[in-house]
Amino acid sequence: MSNVNELDSLEKELSQVLLNDERYWRENSAKFRAVAQNASYEQFEEIVKASHLKPLDKKDKSPNQKSKSSIWNSISLASKKSLPESSGTIPPRMISRDSVKNIDEFYAQWRCLEIEER
Repeated sequence: MSNVNELDSLEKELSQVLLNDERYWRENSAKFRAVAQNASYEQFEEIVKASHLKPLDKKDKSPNQKSKSSIWNSISLASKKSLPESSGTIPPRMISRDSVKNIDEFYAQWRCLEIEER
């Protein structure tokens, strides 16, 4: 019975030593990469701290995640839209100070405007 306990403790100790060794070499190679990049001390420290991170592969993406239906950068999308020629276009509506009586009315008018008009 004591032999089994000894083997279990030896196995745990070996696995811990192997993990420590793997960490040492991973951080050591990160140090060499940071020095080769002429990184500042803060960057050096961050590179070593992040040495355990690995980039995601395409297969790592969640299969349940569908393409987003909302636009995350509506300003960028609006600038990419092709605007019609200036002849015959209506200038953007301007909100006059007299037409807005409170903040709720302003928000309502603001939401009605196209992004280019804001």
